[in-house]
Amino acid sequence: MDLGACAASNGDSWRRQADVVVEVDVRAGAFRAECEASRMGTNMHGDKFGAVLGVGEVMSTYAYREGAVGPKNAHAEVFGGPYGASRLAFESAVNAEGAIVYGTLDLPNALGPSSRYGEFRLVIQPGPSMAEPVVMAHNTATGYGESGSFDETRGCADAATWSSRADLATARFGAQAAKTSQDAWPELLASEDSATVEADLVEVIVREERFPLSAVEAVRISKGDRDEFAQQLAEALAGGFDVDAAAAAYARLVGLVDAGECRLEVVG
Repeated sequence: MDLGACAASNGDSWRRQADVVVEVDVRAGAFRAECEASRMGTNMHGDKFGAVLGVGEVMSTYAYREGAVGPKNAHAEVFGGPYGASRLAFESAVNAEGAIVYGTLDLPNALGPSSRYGEFRLVIQPGPSMAEPVVMAHNTATGYGESGSFDETRGCADAATWSSRADLATARFGAQAAKTSQDAWPELLASEDSATVEADLVEVIVREERFPLSAVEAVRISKGDRDEFAQQLAEALAGGFDVDAAAAAYARLVGLVDAGECRLEVVG
């Protein structure tokens, strides 16, 4: 399945669908404009984020785990969970097994589905240092077939280029966004159902195993997590205690921020 060709062929369709939504309610136009300026956001837990900082590259989950436990165990970990079979079916269909970085559209102040995917949200500005993202109308792990399968016809129809991301998002969420406050738009695009722990998101995928950390323009965390990390580090400095992986990654991040190599955004 040529996902890039699918996405390129759908541009006119996404634009027409978004135009209809805006014609019905002009307030959806503001949402569309906001999405046109959106970035890619991807969440990570402290252990993976620390590894990313260590190698200076954003990595797929498979690449990260392969480095930690070897290819056989990494494959079992990444593709053996509740949605692993569906994830594997999708990645195999697009010829990118183990080599996709997943994310969502990022708007200012979004924390993303952090409770499941990690407290560090990397805000990525796609550019020449990485493959161009493809945007999908639904979560590829849950939205395109039963476990272990991927509906290529639906998947092809639901793909969009990065330049069409605002049209896709407006076609999906514009009517709902027009009836909600702008403050709620980030959650609309990148949240999860706390009851089912599933997220049907506008998903952004980069078909690369890794790309340079320089594509990350900011890292966003909640104020609560920032305060917790800072407290851990202060206690460790005073008493020689160890800190957890997230606090250790935060300490390395602060060093990059102080060096002017990254921006830290604290939300909440």
